[in-house]
Amino acid sequence: MKNLLHILIILSVVSFASSVTKAQGPSPEPEVIPANTTRCQRNTINIANLKQVARIKNEKVFVIAHLGSGEVSRNLNRRRLKDIGVEFDQIGPMDRKTLVMAEGERVKGQPRVDVYLGSKLYFVSYIPRNGDFCSLCCDRRREL
Repeated sequence: MKNLLHILIILSVVSFASSVTKAQGPSPEPEVIPANTTRCQRNTINIANLKQVARIKNEKVFVIAHLGSGEVSRNLNRRRLKDIGVEFDQIGPMDRKTLVMAEGERVKGQPRVDVYLGSKLYFVSYIPRNGDFCSLCCDRRREL
């Protein structure tokens, strides 16, 4: 009887340790959003989720916009970052001490935006050459 109790205790501890290990498993891979017609919706969903996660975890969000091959105007990145700020403010304003936006180095190929939660890459959104972060499909009006 005593041996059976020891076995049950050991099995319980092993089961608990296994569940804790699974809960603390590796972080999910960041989503990579291609520069296609669904990117606006995916960006909107990811930003809404990220905003809530950042608030709950009390983490900063870092957004880095990169010009791509053949893009010469830095105004493109400024416009993209402005659009991203508007997206984060859709439901309610996001404190700019929590949301840090910057221009990164030029990348080969398509332009992109890297979005981090704290120090972890949360998602990457590729953008059509000379395009906006989100197209007008989301009924956003951009000031020119």
